[in-house]
Amino acid sequence: MTLPSPRIVWSGLLFAAGLLVGGVIALTPTASHADTVTIAGQRIGCVGVRFRFDRELDNYGMFWPGLIKLNSERLRNLPPVVQRFVVLHECGHKRHDDESGADCWAVRRAKSQGWLTAGGIRQICAVFSRHPKNLWRCPKLKRCFAG
Repeated sequence: MTLPSPRIVWSGLLFAAGLLVGGVIALTPTASHADTVTIAGQRIGCVGVRFRFDRELDNYGMFWPGLIKLNSERLRNLPPVVQRFVVLHECGHKRHDDESGADCWAVRRAKSQGWLTAGGIRQICAVFSRHPKNLWRCPKLKRCFAG
């Protein structure tokens, strides 16, 4: 097993400690869980993908092959169910290049894990409604949830 450099572990621990004080988002900093993140008390994993936090990211999250970056400052202002959805959506890009495919994958996964309800879909849609370019996503989310 290859351990991460001490710098990565130390920075992960410092970052996680700072986030735990905020109480919403916390990175799981151990080497064996580098592909998981804890969002509002729910551990979310994405096999083969590492998580990094980047406050300079101009979105809630972004996927690159092998890496998901999350903007902790932006996520902190969202309801917990929306925070979790964002993480799963980014993980969905591992399988789907398009937003619709990643959305549907995330909805089905969250529903099967038991934490996404119709009320959660409404919360996600409420956040999307703040951004007119995302309005098309809500009807598709609802169809994925119903299907």
